Amino acid sequence: MGGIGRARSGCGAALVGTPEQILLKLNRYIDMGIRAFILSGYPLIEECKLFGKYVLPHLPTVKLSVVQGRVPTVEPDMIELR
Repeated sequence: MGGIGRARSGCGAALVGTPEQILLKLNRYIDMGIRAFILSGYPLIEECKLFGKYVLPHLPTVKLSVVQGRVPTVEPDMIELR
């Protein structure tokens, strides 16, 4: 195990590359059905700004509640609490 695996434990993958390469890699995960990601970068603020500017606008967005069928079909009855 090398690289980021030595600094952080648990399941994870390091995505490294140009914004275009990162988009391709993330889209491969999306094509496999993955819909939620926990992302971090080093140094944190700079990587967040770069990701937000060059990658995030090109990713599809979904509402997980809709994709997972967890949207109520009727509004719940409002119960007055005392």
